[in-house]
Amino acid sequence: MKLAENVKPLGLLFLAIPFMAMIFMIATNHYKENAYQEYRIAIDGYDPRDLLKGHYIRFTYGWPKGTVNPYADNRYPPTEQVCVCFSGDPLNPDVRFDSCKGKNPAGQRCDAGVRVSGWGGGTGFQPDETLRNYFVAEDHAYTLEKMLREGKHKFSVGLVPQPDGHAVLKMMYVDGIPLDEYLRSNLIVRPEPSR
Repeated sequence: MKLAENVKPLGLLFLAIPFMAMIFMIATNHYKENAYQEYRIAIDGYDPRDLLKGHYIRFTYGWPKGTVNPYADNRYPPTEQVCVCFSGDPLNPDVRFDSCKGKNPAGQRCDAGVRVSGWGGGTGFQPDETLRNYFVAEDHAYTLEKMLREGKHKFSVGLVPQPDGHAVLKMMYVDGIPLDEYLRSNLIVRPEPSR
C-alpha cells in the first residue's frame, strides 16, 4: 500500500510536466510578440494557398520604395549575413539591407534586424519561409486569396524583430485593420468554386 501512495504524487508530477511545458511555450511566444517593436510591412501574394499544409496566405514582402540596398550595386562585399533593418515609424518604417553583425561599412548599426536571404534585385531579399506564411481559416481562404490577387486591398503584416536576427510574425492587416477584426466586420464568405 505504501508504494501505491508514493506513486500517486509522482504520477501526478509526470502528468503535469506536459502542461507546464505548454504553458511555458505560450508564455515565451507571448513575450516574443510583445517585448519588442512591431513593424508593418506591405506584402504581395504569389501562391496564397497551399492545400497540402492547410490554408495559408503565402506571400513575399513588398519592401518600401527607396529601401537602401547597397548589395544591389556591389557597394558592399557579398556576405551571407544580410539583415533587413527597421527604424523610424513602426507603421511606415524606414528599411535598409545591411550586415547583421556589428557595424556595417557605413558605420550604422542594425538593432532591429531580421536575417534575410536571396539576392538584392527585384523583390530581393526575403526572410525565412516561416515568416512568409500566414494561416487563415478555411471559410475565408478563397475570399482572401481573391482579394489579395485583385490588389484592391492593401495587405500588410506585423513583423517583430528579435535580438538574435529572427522574428515573429505577429498579425496580418487588411487596409490597416487586423485580419480578425476585418473578417468580423467586412467579409461575406463566398463559397470556393468547385474544381
